[in-house]
Amino acid sequence: MIDKSIRYVAIIASAFVVVSFGLFAIDETREASATTRADIADSGPNRDPEEETVVKKVQAREHSEVRRTIDDVNEQITSPFAGIVSTDQNIWVQRGVPALLALLCFGVGLSFLARYTQGRAASVRPAR
Repeated sequence: MIDKSIRYVAIIASAFVVVSFGLFAIDETREASATTRADIADSGPNRDPEEETVVKKVQAREHSEVRRTIDDVNEQITSPFAGIVSTDQNIWVQRGVPALLALLCFGVGLSFLARYTQGRAASVRPAR
């Protein structure tokens, strides 16, 4: 019974980490795309003012309550590993390394623990 509980915790923790990192990656690629479009528009002879408003909207967009909750849970899950990377490194490294370590620890580690406890429980049961 405890093996199922551990397995569920591993799945839920891993899901939060994967979803949060995926949303982060989407945000970063959108921002990079908007920045590139703005740079191209700035360098061209006919500058489009509408393009500037698109960039500002993308950059100023706030996250929904669900997204903030997902990010908060992810921050709690990855916080033990956040000190491994320094704050002066790339944002992808700051988010990616703790996410990968959290997946290894909570996803793989807890899944292994669940399998181990299941095997231990089976060997302790009396024979019929």
